[in-house]
Amino acid sequence: MTHRPQESKFVPHRTFVRTFPAGLQFIYAEAHSLNMGNARCYENDSLIIGRFQPLHKGHMEVVRKVTRESERVTIGIGSAQYSHTKENPFTAGERYSMIAEALKEEGISNCYIVPVEDLNRYSIWVSQVVSMCPKFSRVYTNNPYTRRLFSEAGFEVRDSPLYNRSEFSGTEVRRRIKSGENWRALVPDAVAKIIDEIDGAERIKQLGGEQENGI
Repeated sequence: MTHRPQESKFVPHRTFVRTFPAGLQFIYAEAHSLNMGNARCYENDSLIIGRFQPLHKGHMEVVRKVTRESERVTIGIGSAQYSHTKENPFTAGERYSMIAEALKEEGISNCYIVPVEDLNRYSIWVSQVVSMCPKFSRVYTNNPYTRRLFSEAGFEVRDSPLYNRSEFSGTEVRRRIKSGENWRALVPDAVAKIIDEIDGAERIKQLGGEQENGI
């Protein structure tokens, strides 16, 4: 019997596929092709990183400012491997969709979205982020650890735009959902729609037993 070679599947030149735990895959159209050695200048390319549990209007204020000041912006979804806990109720895929739809709603097109797993090892975390993202030279953050780590690695670090963090925070959105208060006023319409579609409010109400320690 003649062995027939298995037909290979075509993968578009500008598409990169990365596999995450539990079989979750993210397709980064064009984003990683920018990290493969072309000659473009990256001095005006920036990084924003957060958990986005969920994306709220405070986050969008940051995104608006940074996209105005940058040629391209990478939005890193931190703690990408965590979900279905009190502090991290949404999966990386769900958060990806929230960000993508909110950007579309705003008409913002110069962003890439990249899930980034936590390593819990500060000494190599920056290298982990750099290896997973398109090239960037500037980081926006108000987190002192993130600021120090990227500064020590030679990146320009700028303060994130300020907003009312007592109202606009993931912790407050989750608290309002659990207590039956008006949480929709704190998130973009596109995010509220996705939370409704995945029954996210009920998920948050059912999760418990952990201490909140992040925003």
